[in-house]
Amino acid sequence: MSKRKQRDADGEASTTADDPSCRICFAGDEDGPLVQPCSCRGTSSWVHSECLAQWRRASSRLDAAYSCGQCKAQYLDSLSVELLQDRLQAQRAEKGDQHQRTIDTMNRLGIVLNEQGRSMEARSLLREALAAKRATLGDRHKETIVAMCNLLSLIVRRLIHHDDVYRHEAEVLCGEALPACREVFGERDSNTLQAMHLQAALLTSSDPEGAIELHRELVRLKRDTLGARDNDTLSTMNNLASLLSKQGDVEGARGLWQEVLSVRRQTIGGRHPDTLTTMSNLAFALKEQNDLSGAVQMKREVLSLKRECLGGEHPDTADEMAVLGMWLKELGESAEALALLREFRRLTTRNTSVLSGIIRELEALVAASATARAAISGLQP
Repeated sequence: MSKRKQRDADGEASTTADDPSCRICFAGDEDGPLVQPCSCRGTSSWVHSECLAQWRRASSRLDAAYSCGQCKAQYLDSLSVELLQDRLQAQRAEKGDQHQRTIDTMNRLGIVLNEQGRSMEARSLLREALAAKRATLGDRHKETIVAMCNLLSLIVRRLIHHDDVYRHEAEVLCGEALPACREVFGERDSNTLQAMHLQAALLTSSDPEGAIELHRELVRLKRDTLGARDNDTLSTMNNLASLLSKQGDVEGARGLWQEVLSVRRQTIGGRHPDTLTTMSNLAFALKEQNDLSGAVQMKREVLSLKRECLGGEHPDTADEMAVLGMWLKELGESAEALALLREFRRLTTRNTSVLSGIIRELEALVAASATARAAISGLQP
Protein backbone atom coordinates (compact mmCIF):
# COMPACT_ATOMS: atom_id res chain seq x y z
CA MET A 1 0.00 0.00 0.00
CA SER A 2 1.30 3.45 -0.86
CA LYS A 3 2.48 5.35 2.19
CA ARG A 4 0.67 8.38 0.75
CA LYS A 5 -2.72 6.65 0.68
CA GLN A 6 -4.33 5.06 3.71
CA ARG A 7 -8.00 4.40 4.25
CA ASP A 8 -9.83 4.10 7.52
CA ALA A 9 -12.67 1.66 8.33
CA ASP A 10 -15.18 3.84 6.49
CA GLY A 11 -13.06 3.89 3.35
CA GLU A 12 -12.16 7.58 3.65
CA ALA A 13 -8.67 8.72 2.70
CA SER A 14 -6.49 10.33 5.33
CA THR A 15 -3.41 12.42 4.66
CA THR A 16 -0.99 14.55 6.56
CA ALA A 17 -0.06 18.14 5.83
CA ASP A 18 3.52 17.16 4.89
CA ASP A 19 2.37 14.19 2.76
CA PRO A 20 -0.11 15.71 0.25
CA SER A 21 -2.43 13.65 -1.91
CA CYS A 22 -4.89 14.26 -4.72
CA ARG A 23 -8.26 15.40 -3.41
CA ILE A 24 -10.02 13.34 -6.10
CA CYS A 25 -8.19 10.00 -6.33
CA PHE A 26 -6.37 10.24 -2.95
CA ALA A 27 -3.05 9.10 -4.49
CA GLY A 28 0.18 11.03 -4.08
CA ASP A 29 2.79 12.23 -6.52
CA GLU A 30 3.77 8.65 -7.37
CA ASP A 31 0.76 8.78 -9.74
CA GLY A 32 1.85 12.06 -11.30
CA PRO A 33 2.72 15.62 -10.26
CA LEU A 34 0.37 17.30 -7.80
CA VAL A 35 -0.69 20.87 -8.57
CA GLN A 36 -2.57 23.64 -6.74
CA PRO A 37 -4.88 25.05 -9.44
CA CYS A 38 -7.16 27.19 -7.27
CA SER A 39 -7.46 28.92 -3.88
CA CYS A 40 -8.39 25.85 -1.82
CA ARG A 41 -6.23 25.29 1.25
CA GLY A 42 -5.17 22.33 3.37
CA THR A 43 -5.59 18.78 2.09
CA SER A 44 -8.07 20.04 -0.55
CA SER A 45 -5.46 22.18 -2.28
CA TRP A 46 -3.66 19.36 -4.11
CA VAL A 47 -4.87 17.52 -7.20
CA HIS A 48 -3.59 15.70 -10.28
CA SER A 49 -4.25 17.78 -13.41
CA GLU A 50 -5.72 14.74 -15.19
CA CYS A 51 -8.02 13.94 -12.25
CA LEU A 52 -9.28 17.51 -12.18
CA ALA A 53 -9.88 17.49 -15.94
CA GLN A 54 -11.86 14.25 -15.70
CA TRP A 55 -13.95 15.64 -12.84
CA ARG A 56 -14.69 18.83 -14.78
CA ARG A 57 -15.74 16.84 -17.85
CA ALA A 58 -18.00 14.47 -15.89
CA SER A 59 -19.49 16.81 -13.28
CA SER A 60 -23.17 17.73 -13.42
CA ARG A 61 -22.37 21.18 -12.00
CA LEU A 62 -22.83 23.92 -14.59
CA ASP A 63 -19.87 25.89 -13.23
CA ALA A 64 -17.45 22.93 -13.24
CA ALA A 65 -16.31 23.99 -16.70
CA TYR A 66 -14.77 27.20 -15.40
CA SER A 67 -14.54 27.23 -11.59
CA CYS A 68 -13.58 25.17 -8.54
CA GLY A 69 -16.52 23.55 -6.81
CA GLN A 70 -15.21 24.57 -3.36
CA CYS A 71 -13.41 27.92 -3.39
CA LYS A 72 -15.07 29.13 -6.66
CA ALA A 73 -11.74 30.29 -8.11
CA GLN A 74 -12.00 30.51 -11.90
CA TYR A 75 -9.86 28.32 -14.15
CA LEU A 76 -10.27 30.27 -17.44
CA ASP A 77 -8.15 27.75 -19.34
CA SER A 78 -8.38 25.94 -22.68
CA LEU A 79 -10.47 23.16 -21.12
CA SER A 80 -12.98 25.80 -20.01
CA VAL A 81 -13.25 26.97 -23.61
CA GLU A 82 -13.70 23.41 -24.89
CA LEU A 83 -16.41 22.50 -22.37
CA LEU A 84 -18.31 25.76 -22.77
CA GLN A 85 -18.20 25.57 -26.58
CA ASP A 86 -19.63 22.04 -26.46
CA ARG A 87 -22.33 23.17 -24.03
CA LEU A 88 -23.26 26.20 -26.13
CA GLN A 89 -23.56 24.11 -29.28
CA ALA A 90 -25.86 21.63 -27.47
CA GLN A 91 -27.97 24.40 -25.91
CA ARG A 92 -28.40 26.25 -29.21
CA ALA A 93 -29.68 23.02 -30.79
CA GLU A 94 -31.90 21.98 -27.88
CA LYS A 95 -33.13 25.25 -26.35
CA GLY A 96 -32.54 27.90 -29.00
CA ASP A 97 -30.53 31.13 -29.01
CA GLN A 98 -33.00 33.08 -26.84
CA HIS A 99 -33.14 30.68 -23.90
CA GLN A 100 -31.60 32.14 -20.74
CA ARG A 101 -29.26 29.20 -20.18
CA THR A 102 -28.00 29.50 -23.76
CA ILE A 103 -27.45 33.23 -23.31
CA ASP A 104 -25.65 32.69 -19.99
CA THR A 105 -23.31 30.18 -21.62
CA MET A 106 -22.61 32.66 -24.47
CA ASN A 107 -21.75 35.27 -21.88
CA ARG A 108 -19.52 32.96 -19.84
CA LEU A 109 -17.71 31.66 -22.92
CA GLY A 110 -17.13 35.23 -24.08
CA ILE A 111 -15.51 36.09 -20.74
CA VAL A 112 -13.23 33.04 -20.85
CA LEU A 113 -12.25 33.64 -24.49
CA ASN A 114 -11.34 37.22 -23.62
CA GLU A 115 -9.09 36.01 -20.80
CA GLN A 116 -7.49 33.62 -23.31
CA GLY A 117 -6.65 36.56 -25.57
CA ARG A 118 -9.26 35.62 -28.19
CA SER A 119 -10.96 39.01 -28.09
CA MET A 120 -12.57 38.96 -31.55
CA GLU A 121 -14.46 35.73 -30.79
CA ALA A 122 -15.25 37.01 -27.30
CA ARG A 123 -16.67 40.31 -28.55
CA SER A 124 -18.93 38.55 -31.04
CA LEU A 125 -20.40 36.31 -28.32
CA LEU A 126 -20.77 39.09 -25.76
CA ARG A 127 -22.56 41.27 -28.31
CA GLU A 128 -24.92 38.40 -29.12
CA ALA A 129 -25.53 37.73 -25.42
CA LEU A 130 -26.31 41.41 -24.74
CA ALA A 131 -28.71 41.62 -27.69
CA ALA A 132 -30.49 38.46 -26.49
CA LYS A 133 -30.76 39.76 -22.92
CA ARG A 134 -32.23 43.04 -24.21
CA ALA A 135 -34.74 41.15 -26.36
CA THR A 136 -35.85 38.71 -23.65
CA LEU A 137 -35.50 40.66 -20.39
CA GLY A 138 -35.46 44.35 -21.36
CA ASP A 139 -32.88 47.13 -21.09
CA ARG A 140 -33.13 47.66 -17.33
CA HIS A 141 -33.02 44.06 -16.14
CA LYS A 142 -30.05 43.26 -13.88
CA GLU A 143 -28.79 40.49 -16.16
CA THR A 144 -28.95 42.81 -19.19
CA ILE A 145 -26.92 45.46 -17.38
CA VAL A 146 -24.30 42.88 -16.30
CA ALA A 147 -24.05 41.67 -19.93
CA MET A 148 -23.60 45.30 -20.97
CA CYS A 149 -20.73 45.73 -18.50
CA ASN A 150 -19.07 42.49 -19.68
CA LEU A 151 -19.00 43.73 -23.27
CA LEU A 152 -17.89 47.19 -22.15
CA SER A 153 -15.01 45.69 -20.14
CA LEU A 154 -13.69 43.87 -23.21
CA ILE A 155 -13.94 46.96 -25.43
CA VAL A 156 -12.25 49.24 -22.90
CA ARG A 157 -9.40 46.74 -22.57
CA ARG A 158 -8.95 46.86 -26.36
CA LEU A 159 -8.93 50.67 -26.24
CA ILE A 160 -6.21 50.65 -23.59
CA HIS A 161 -4.15 48.67 -26.10
CA HIS A 162 -4.70 51.43 -28.74
CA ASP A 163 -7.54 49.86 -30.71
CA ASP A 164 -9.53 53.12 -31.11
CA VAL A 165 -11.88 51.64 -33.69
CA TYR A 166 -14.23 50.66 -30.85
CA ARG A 167 -14.19 53.97 -28.98
CA HIS A 168 -17.63 55.10 -30.16
CA GLU A 169 -19.20 51.79 -29.15
CA ALA A 170 -17.53 52.04 -25.74
CA GLU A 171 -18.76 55.60 -25.22
CA VAL A 172 -22.33 54.62 -26.09
CA LEU A 173 -22.23 51.62 -23.75
CA CYS A 174 -20.69 53.70 -20.95
CA GLY A 175 -23.37 56.33 -21.33
CA GLU A 176 -26.00 53.63 -20.82
CA ALA A 177 -24.30 51.26 -18.38
CA LEU A 178 -23.29 53.59 -15.55
CA PRO A 179 -26.68 55.33 -15.13
CA ALA A 180 -28.41 51.92 -15.38
CA CYS A 181 -26.13 50.44 -12.69
CA ARG A 182 -26.72 53.39 -10.38
CA GLU A 183 -30.48 53.14 -10.87
CA VAL A 184 -30.85 49.36 -10.62
CA PHE A 185 -28.01 48.27 -8.32
CA GLY A 186 -27.30 51.39 -6.27
CA GLU A 187 -24.26 53.59 -5.81
CA ARG A 188 -22.16 51.16 -3.74
CA ASP A 189 -22.86 47.91 -5.58
CA SER A 190 -19.91 46.09 -7.16
CA ASN A 191 -21.50 46.33 -10.62
CA THR A 192 -21.78 50.11 -10.28
CA LEU A 193 -18.20 50.38 -9.08
CA GLN A 194 -17.07 48.30 -12.06
CA ALA A 195 -19.00 50.52 -14.48
CA MET A 196 -17.42 53.62 -12.89
CA HIS A 197 -13.99 52.04 -13.25
CA LEU A 198 -14.61 51.34 -16.94
CA GLN A 199 -15.82 54.87 -17.59
CA ALA A 200 -12.76 56.26 -15.79
CA ALA A 201 -10.49 54.10 -17.96
CA LEU A 202 -12.30 55.33 -21.07
CA LEU A 203 -11.85 58.97 -19.99
CA THR A 204 -8.13 58.62 -19.24
CA SER A 205 -6.97 59.64 -22.72
CA SER A 206 -9.82 61.96 -23.75
CA ASP A 207 -10.62 63.73 -20.44
CA PRO A 208 -7.89 63.12 -17.82
CA GLU A 209 -9.39 65.59 -15.35
CA GLY A 210 -12.73 63.80 -15.59
CA ALA A 211 -10.95 60.47 -15.09
CA ILE A 212 -9.25 61.84 -11.97
CA GLU A 213 -12.52 63.01 -10.47
CA LEU A 214 -14.17 59.67 -11.17
CA HIS A 215 -11.22 57.84 -9.61
CA ARG A 216 -11.48 60.06 -6.52
CA GLU A 217 -15.13 59.08 -6.21
CA LEU A 218 -14.23 55.42 -6.71
CA VAL A 219 -11.58 55.57 -3.97
CA ARG A 220 -14.10 57.12 -1.57
CA LEU A 221 -16.79 54.53 -2.34
CA LYS A 222 -14.39 51.59 -2.16
CA ARG A 223 -12.99 52.78 1.15
CA ASP A 224 -16.56 52.90 2.48
CA THR A 225 -17.72 49.58 1.02
CA LEU A 226 -14.59 47.39 0.85
CA GLY A 227 -12.32 49.04 3.40
CA ALA A 228 -9.03 50.90 3.13
CA ARG A 229 -6.95 47.70 3.15
CA ASP A 230 -8.84 45.84 0.42
CA ASN A 231 -6.74 45.07 -2.68
CA ASP A 232 -9.39 46.51 -5.00
CA THR A 233 -9.33 49.78 -3.05
CA LEU A 234 -5.53 49.86 -3.19
CA SER A 235 -5.52 49.19 -6.95
CA THR A 236 -7.88 52.12 -7.49
CA MET A 237 -5.68 54.35 -5.32
CA ASN A 238 -2.70 53.26 -7.41
CA ASN A 239 -4.56 54.14 -10.63
CA LEU A 240 -5.47 57.56 -9.23
CA ALA A 241 -1.84 58.16 -8.23
CA SER A 242 -0.68 57.31 -11.76
CA LEU A 243 -3.19 59.75 -13.26
CA LEU A 244 -2.18 62.51 -10.83
CA SER A 245 1.49 61.96 -11.64
CA LYS A 246 0.86 62.19 -15.38
CA GLN A 247 -1.07 65.44 -14.84
CA GLY A 248 1.79 66.95 -12.85
CA ASP A 249 0.40 66.51 -9.32
CA VAL A 250 3.43 64.54 -8.13
CA GLU A 251 2.85 65.48 -4.49
CA GLY A 252 -0.67 64.01 -4.58
CA ALA A 253 0.61 60.89 -6.32
CA ARG A 254 3.43 60.47 -3.80
CA GLY A 255 1.02 60.62 -0.85
CA LEU A 256 -1.23 57.95 -2.35
CA TRP A 257 1.67 55.65 -3.25
CA GLN A 258 3.11 55.97 0.25
CA GLU A 259 -0.26 54.95 1.72
CA VAL A 260 -0.65 52.04 -0.71
CA LEU A 261 2.91 50.86 -0.01
CA SER A 262 2.41 50.95 3.75
CA VAL A 263 -0.76 48.83 3.55
CA ARG A 264 0.65 46.36 1.00
CA ARG A 265 3.72 45.75 3.11
CA GLN A 266 1.41 44.89 6.01
CA THR A 267 -1.09 42.79 4.07
CA ILE A 268 0.76 40.99 1.26
CA GLY A 269 4.36 41.52 2.31
CA GLY A 270 7.36 43.38 0.97
CA ARG A 271 8.23 40.81 -1.72
CA HIS A 272 4.86 40.66 -3.49
CA PRO A 273 4.96 41.92 -7.13
CA ASP A 274 2.26 44.52 -6.37
CA THR A 275 4.32 45.84 -3.47
CA LEU A 276 7.44 46.07 -5.63
CA THR A 277 5.49 47.90 -8.36
CA THR A 278 4.25 50.42 -5.82
CA MET A 279 7.80 50.93 -4.55
CA SER A 280 8.98 51.60 -8.11
CA ASN A 281 6.17 54.09 -8.67
CA LEU A 282 7.04 55.88 -5.45
CA ALA A 283 10.72 56.00 -6.41
CA PHE A 284 9.82 57.79 -9.66
CA ALA A 285 7.65 60.25 -7.71
CA LEU A 286 10.55 60.99 -5.36
CA LYS A 287 12.80 61.65 -8.33
CA GLU A 288 10.22 63.96 -9.90
CA GLN A 289 10.25 65.95 -6.65
CA ASN A 290 14.05 66.27 -6.89
CA ASP A 291 14.63 63.81 -4.05
CA LEU A 292 17.12 61.81 -6.11
CA SER A 293 18.84 60.40 -3.03
CA GLY A 294 15.52 59.04 -1.68
CA ALA A 295 14.60 57.68 -5.12
CA VAL A 296 17.94 55.86 -5.40
CA GLN A 297 17.59 54.39 -1.93
CA MET A 298 14.16 52.96 -2.78
CA LYS A 299 15.33 51.67 -6.17
CA ARG A 300 18.22 49.88 -4.46
CA GLU A 301 15.69 48.10 -2.25
CA VAL A 302 13.52 47.18 -5.25
CA LEU A 303 16.49 45.80 -7.17
CA SER A 304 17.68 43.78 -4.16
CA LEU A 305 14.22 42.24 -3.71
CA LYS A 306 13.84 41.46 -7.41
CA ARG A 307 17.22 39.74 -7.44
CA GLU A 308 16.01 37.55 -4.56
CA CYS A 309 12.51 36.90 -5.91
CA LEU A 310 13.05 36.73 -9.68
CA GLY A 311 16.76 36.06 -10.08
CA GLY A 312 19.58 38.23 -11.39
CA GLU A 313 18.88 37.58 -15.08
CA HIS A 314 15.11 38.13 -15.15
CA PRO A 315 14.08 40.93 -17.57
CA ASP A 316 12.34 42.87 -14.77
CA THR A 317 15.50 42.68 -12.65
CA ALA A 318 17.58 43.86 -15.61
CA ASP A 319 15.26 46.84 -16.16
CA GLU A 320 15.73 47.85 -12.53
CA MET A 321 19.51 47.67 -12.98
CA ALA A 322 19.30 50.04 -15.96
CA VAL A 323 17.14 52.62 -14.19
CA LEU A 324 19.14 52.53 -10.97
CA GLY A 325 22.41 52.70 -12.91
CA MET A 326 21.33 55.87 -14.72
CA TRP A 327 20.07 57.46 -11.51
CA LEU A 328 23.35 56.66 -9.74
CA LYS A 329 25.24 58.27 -12.64
CA GLU A 330 23.10 61.38 -12.20
CA LEU A 331 23.79 61.31 -8.45
CA GLY A 332 27.52 61.11 -9.04
CA GLU A 333 27.95 57.52 -7.81
CA SER A 334 29.99 56.57 -10.88
CA ALA A 335 31.54 53.31 -9.64
CA GLU A 336 28.25 51.75 -8.54
CA ALA A 337 26.53 53.00 -11.71
CA LEU A 338 29.29 51.49 -13.84
CA ALA A 339 29.00 48.07 -12.19
CA LEU A 340 25.21 47.98 -12.70
CA LEU A 341 25.28 49.15 -16.31
CA ARG A 342 28.00 46.66 -17.20
CA GLU A 343 25.81 43.91 -15.73
CA PHE A 344 22.79 45.24 -17.63
CA ARG A 345 24.76 45.30 -20.93
CA ARG A 346 25.56 41.62 -20.45
CA LEU A 347 21.83 40.84 -20.19
CA THR A 348 20.36 43.01 -22.96
CA THR A 349 20.54 43.61 -26.71
CA ARG A 350 18.72 46.96 -26.55
CA ASN A 351 20.43 50.28 -27.44
CA THR A 352 23.85 48.69 -27.02
CA SER A 353 25.71 51.48 -28.84
CA VAL A 354 24.22 54.19 -26.61
CA LEU A 355 24.78 52.04 -23.53
CA SER A 356 28.41 51.39 -24.48
CA GLY A 357 28.97 55.14 -24.80
CA ILE A 358 27.58 55.74 -21.32
CA ILE A 359 29.75 52.95 -19.92
CA ARG A 360 32.87 54.45 -21.53
CA GLU A 361 31.99 57.81 -20.00
CA LEU A 362 31.62 56.21 -16.57
CA GLU A 363 34.87 54.28 -16.97
CA ALA A 364 36.66 57.57 -17.64
CA LEU A 365 35.08 59.18 -14.59
CA VAL A 366 35.99 56.24 -12.36
CA ALA A 367 39.57 56.21 -13.67
CA ALA A 368 39.92 59.97 -13.15
CA SER A 369 38.57 59.63 -9.62
CA ALA A 370 41.05 56.84 -8.86
CA THR A 371 43.91 58.97 -10.23
CA ALA A 372 42.84 61.92 -8.11
CA ARG A 373 42.65 59.77 -4.98
CA ALA A 374 46.12 58.36 -5.67
CA ALA A 375 47.53 61.85 -6.15
CA ILE A 376 46.03 63.06 -2.88
CA SER A 377 47.33 59.98 -1.11
CA GLY A 378 50.84 60.67 -2.44
CA LEU A 379 50.77 64.22 -1.01
CA GLN A 380 49.94 63.03 2.47
CA PRO A 381 52.90 62.79 4.89
